[in-house]
Amino acid sequence: MEIISKTDKTREKGLVAIVRHGLNTDRLFATSPRFIATGILILSVVGKIYDPDPFLILLDVLGFSKFMAYATLLLLVILEASTAVLLILRPKVGTLLGMWLFAFFTLLVAYLYAINIIADCGCFGGLVASEIGPAKMVQNLSILLMLTASLYFQKQ
Repeated sequence: MEIISKTDKTREKGLVAIVRHGLNTDRLFATSPRFIATGILILSVVGKIYDPDPFLILLDVLGFSKFMAYATLLLLVILEASTAVLLILRPKVGTLLGMWLFAFFTLLVAYLYAINIIADCGCFGGLVASEIGPAKMVQNLSILLMLTASLYFQKQ
């Protein structure tokens, strides 16, 4: 049996390293959910910038004035974009902020489903239809659960 030094391990890259030394599942479970959440947040930001009307309709139905609706849209786009950047650059801070954000989104979708006044939450602007219902709540909860697991596997 050949003993591999630590320096030999670091020189091997990609599939060769996985085959010889095994897959680092902790790192996989720590990074994958962050990249998935980042992609969802970026899609949401792009959708709200490209076509903000569905989200603005939601805020209008909830009783926001036009000024407050645009201010809320701007703040949410900034918050989502900042969270996406933090998920990559500052994993722990980004993961915690992402967890709070998706917990808020889940509660908002549950509230909108309970009062049943609008069908589309405008989560992704006009890019993707986002129907309010149990499926949307399960989607948000699964992202929240993935981020929670990611936080558990991070070692920083």
